[in-house]
Parts: sequence; C-alpha cells; structure tokens
Amino acid sequence: MATALKPHRRRSFALLVALAVTLASASACSSGRAAPGPEQNAQEEELPPISAEVLQTVESAEVPTWIVTTGSLIAHDRSDVVPNVPGKVLEVLVERGAHVEIGDPLVKLDVR
Repeated sequence: MATALKPHRRRSFALLVALAVTLASASACSSGRAAPGPEQNAQEEELPPISAEVLQTVESAEVPTWIVTTGSLIAHDRSDVVPNVPGKVLEVLVERGAHVEIGDPLVKLDVR
C-alpha cells in the first residue's frame, strides 16, 4: 500500500528534485575549461604576425616532348640460356630483351 506524502514533504521532495535536475544540467553544460583571462589574452597578442611572400610567378611555357639523357637499364629477372645438346644455331626466334614464357622456343639448332 502506498501512502500519500504530506503537503510539506511534497514541497520538499519537489524542491529536492528541482535542485538535482539543476545541478545535473549545470554539470552537463560545463566544458571543464575556464574562460580566458587577461593573461591568456596578453599571450595571444604577443605572437608575431605571419607574413607571406610570393616566391615565383607562374608563367606559361613550352615543354619539350623528348628529353635526351644517358642511363642504364637492368632487367628485373635474368637467366642464362644453355642448350642441353651441342649444335650450331641456325636461327634466333626472339629479339634480345623480349618477354618470353617458360617453354617458348628461343633458337633453332642444327644438331647433326
């Protein structure tokens, strides 16, 4: 069985609930940081100004399609080719540096 609260207790309970809600709202709204004081404002004002300089003006110009230079190329994969039988090479079937697969014929041999 629930008992009804007396009028003065009802008012006290309502005030207690209102106080709890107010405190909860105030703590939820605070960010934990104090407002900047005069010391912080003075420090921010002492920073030197930032300057920007134009280093070079962009201009339109002709760009060469070809550039002549010197260099060396090295293959990523390299393999020595040695025949299993002696003989004379009759014909080379691939160009130097061409991509080949395993089992592709590279030369024709005269094995007489």
